[in-house]
Amino acid sequence: MSGRGGNRPRTPGTVKEAVNTLFEQHGGRKWVESKLSLGHSQVAAYTDATAKDELPLSRAAMLTGRDTPALAEFFALLAHGVFLPIEPTECDLNKLCADNVREHSAAVADLVEAMSDRAVDRTEAAEALRLLRASIRIQVCLYVLLDQIAKGEGQ
Repeated sequence: MSGRGGNRPRTPGTVKEAVNTLFEQHGGRKWVESKLSLGHSQVAAYTDATAKDELPLSRAAMLTGRDTPALAEFFALLAHGVFLPIEPTECDLNKLCADNVREHSAAVADLVEAMSDRAVDRTEAAEALRLLRASIRIQVCLYVLLDQIAKGEGQ
């Protein structure tokens, strides 16, 4: 492919490389051109390491989703973290009882205490991971419910 951006190598860990990965997750630049109503040259410039053009955050957000996490992964690494996609299960407030949340919170506190002196073996670590995933799901569920209410959607 010729022209700006083409098949030029991109430095791993750069914005241009992350944007290129995002575009590939959507099936390529042609789809992105159509979705963003932009010309070929502009979209190519977003992935061209020699071009100064940068994909605006608002447009990047339009392209980011469950199956297109390239930028979420990129930003998580920049923040010295990892992107942990967790699908919220059905967020039924009746199922999400306060006692369950208290139980998870107490178990997580116990885990922190145990980890402070590294007193966790492989079996306990596996159980702790299960507990943490469940706890994170509860938090995601609460977040989704509160976000819907804040947007006027969950009333």
